[in-house]
Amino acid sequence: RVKLSVRLIVLLGIGMAIVPFLIARSQVRSVKLGMRADLQRRAELLAESLQEIVEPALAKHSHEQLRHIVDRFGNRQQLEGLIVYDEGGVILAESPNIVRHFTPPALPLEKVKADAAGVSQTIRIDGRETEAYYLPLLSDTGMNGILAIFYDASYIEAQSNTIWRDTLWHVLADALL
Repeated sequence: RVKLSVRLIVLLGIGMAIVPFLIARSQVRSVKLGMRADLQRRAELLAESLQEIVEPALAKHSHEQLRHIVDRFGNRQQLEGLIVYDEGGVILAESPNIVRHFTPPALPLEKVKADAAGVSQTIRIDGRETEAYYLPLLSDTGMNGILAIFYDASYIEAQSNTIWRDTLWHVLADALL
């Protein structure tokens, strides 16, 4: 009888733990997808608004104006920085916080050339998740350059960890009760 009771208690405990963990897994997945989509939309909107002022400066080969634009817009909330590349992938202007915080990742030049709508990637830079968005800058003659936007995406993982921690505490409280 004691063995049966212990088995029953253990199986009930496992059953009580599985359901919340499955729900948490689903919740974490949907939260991550939603937050990544939101961050990608934010990067796209910023890139499209900057495109209107970067393309003319790029067409005039005004490196000073490009640096001014990048400095002015490169320090927004959760924005790690901006980089303007020429059509060959050479950096023309980058925001100062990029130089201080990380080395720019390799430019996915072929992907950007193939997709005129822009390329979004989640990458790891210095151990932190970063959302990188690359938008080709076009002129009448073709691609003139590339605008790269880097957003800090580490808060997404932090939010996921919070959900897991809360689930663990709920399971422990349920088991004790």
